[in-house]
Amino acid sequence: MSKASNIAAALAAQLALITTANGFETNIGSRVYRGLRKLDTDKIPCAILAEGDDDVKSMQPGVANITQTYIIEGHAACDPENPNDAAHAIIADIKRTLFAEGVEYGCREIYYVGRTIAPREDGMAIVSASVIVQMSFAEKLATP
Repeated sequence: MSKASNIAAALAAQLALITTANGFETNIGSRVYRGLRKLDTDKIPCAILAEGDDDVKSMQPGVANITQTYIIEGHAACDPENPNDAAHAIIADIKRTLFAEGVEYGCREIYYVGRTIAPREDGMAIVSASVIVQMSFAEKLATP
């Protein structure tokens, strides 16, 4: 597997810890999907790990210093009149697990870039929120 794939696998494993049994506010870690685009309601609660573009910061012969963007979405049931309450819980759970002390992803650094709460139809009892992070690492191009 590539360095980016190994980092994504480590992120997915960390996200799988997000359950109320582990002391989190939500159960989005009960299902973790890597790259899922079409989400059916029977898959909720869940977390989706999407990979954004990478950015080559510098090059050395055969080695690229990369910053890779990852978007972590959380989807959960909510109070349809106060959906942001569950959205904030999702965001807090994602931040808490991703930035926990001692967690290793195989990268140099992990940076918090931002978060968003997705718009939804009024009265819908499902909310989505995401956290965006960037991870920096060196990749040997001949053995990614």
